[in-house]
Amino acid sequence: MKLDEYFENTSSVGVLSTADDQGKVNAAIYGRPHFMDENTVAFIASDRLTHANLKKIPPRYISSKKKALIKDAGFI
Repeated sequence: MKLDEYFENTSSVGVLSTADDQGKVNAAIYGRPHFMDENTVAFIASDRLTHANLKKIPPRYISSKKKALIKDAGFI
C-alpha cells in the first residue's frame, strides 16, 4: 500500500514533529498530509513554531535506508 492510499483510507490524527536549530523538539497535531506527487508531502501550517522551525531547518529527504524500511512496512 502506498502512503497516499493509506492516509486517504485511514481516519486518524497526524502529528508533525520538528526541531529548532538548537535541537529543541516540537510536535504539532495536524490533519492528514496532502500528497502533491509520489515524492512530495504537504501539511497546511499556520505561522507558528512548526512553521518557524521548518524555515530554519528545511525538511530532509528520506535516506534510501529509511525508505527501504518504510517500503518493507508496506507503505511504498
